[in-house]
Amino acid sequence: MKIKNSHEKNFVIITGMSGSGKGAVLEVFEDYGYFCVDNLPIDLISKFEKLCRQAREKILSSALVVDVRGGETLENLPVIFANLKEINPEAMLIFMEASDKVLQRRFSETRRPHPLRMNLSLMDGIQKERNLLKSIREIADSVIDTTELNIQDLRNVVHNRYLQIKKKGDMAVTVQ
Repeated sequence: MKIKNSHEKNFVIITGMSGSGKGAVLEVFEDYGYFCVDNLPIDLISKFEKLCRQAREKILSSALVVDVRGGETLENLPVIFANLKEINPEAMLIFMEASDKVLQRRFSETRRPHPLRMNLSLMDGIQKERNLLKSIREIADSVIDTTELNIQDLRNVVHNRYLQIKKKGDMAVTVQ
């Protein structure tokens, strides 16, 4: 059984630097019963939130990731989020970041290309993304710097800051 926590938000947008852990944070929200969408086009955020509000009996809380994969429409996020907050004051924007050195290491370890790398070096792609996201970081309700966090630490931060607290004695059992 879930207990409503004063920190819990019913609509969460997760954004930030590529390689900072946005997907891992989305998974934590999903584990706690949020309806989750990764890489939702920016222009669909308002429609998605409205649909979630209309389906409140079935979808109590939702979380989504938007980032530079959305292309040029990302610059519309501050206006879209401001309009969303007027309709739904419970909406929250979480910005994820890490140091350039850590992001560079994470991309080299995973061998995944940075979404803005194209004809740029990895560090130039990271810097370009950081510049594109500067105005979005400024409007975020919360910033998580994952520079010093491993995946379990990140999960704990998300749980402690944003998610419901289970009743003492509740236990989840998984049988495989």
